[in-house]
Amino acid sequence: MRGINGIKQALLRAIAQADQKTKKEICADYPSELSNDCNILRSNEVITGSSTKISDFNKIYFFSNHLYYRFDISKGKVDEGYPITIQNNWTKLWHNGIDAAFIWNNEKIYFFKGDKYIRYNYLSDRVHEDYPLFIKNLWPGLWETNIDAVFRLDDESVFFFKGNEYIKYNLITDRADKGYPKPINEYWHGVWEKDIDAVCKLNDQKIYFFKKNQFIRYDLLANKADNGYPKSIQTLIGMPNETINGCFQVVK
Repeated sequence: MRGINGIKQALLRAIAQADQKTKKEICADYPSELSNDCNILRSNEVITGSSTKISDFNKIYFFSNHLYYRFDISKGKVDEGYPITIQNNWTKLWHNGIDAAFIWNNEKIYFFKGDKYIRYNYLSDRVHEDYPLFIKNLWPGLWETNIDAVFRLDDESVFFFKGNEYIKYNLITDRADKGYPKPINEYWHGVWEKDIDAVCKLNDQKIYFFKKNQFIRYDLLANKADNGYPKSIQTLIGMPNETINGCFQVVK
């Protein structure tokens, strides 16, 4: 099981306590590759009205073919009992894998596959009614099919990757920004120039790019890949020596 009920309860408690929270540091000296990049959680970054900003980077979901993995950053490894089949735990989601995925407001997860996408409600644990829908009808300026990877930078911007190009999509105006697509190597220095499989943002500074059985850690502030990469995905304890199709992080 994914422990969805526990996640729901924790999220509801966070909402109830949001106005009472004081600034505090939630990150310790975690032993894992990912947890070393954890940063400071501030009260106004947890729950702000209808918007949830993912700042408590405790769980990351990785999708690989028909399986998915839940990675606990604080423990630095995949949770016990994983991987699990998508079919048994994600109601009405494609069973045999996805192309890309990102989460918004810690509630709506967008999964892309082929020329369609699905909006999944993380709290009710089910696909929204009337989905899947065609990408071309509701994502103006985005490629119509076969998206390679995607990640949400903030409450306004989502970055999509396909082949050797990327598109910056504005969630406020609900369309791709002007001047896109652009070549990946024009901006993302030190990252593979094409065919990225998945991208996952950990915090306001670090992003992880995945291709085949390797990953690269990218520093947003330095605007380049960190030294010493790429590394094997298996340096993330419990992860497979397989391609990652999509990933996103949620509040525990």
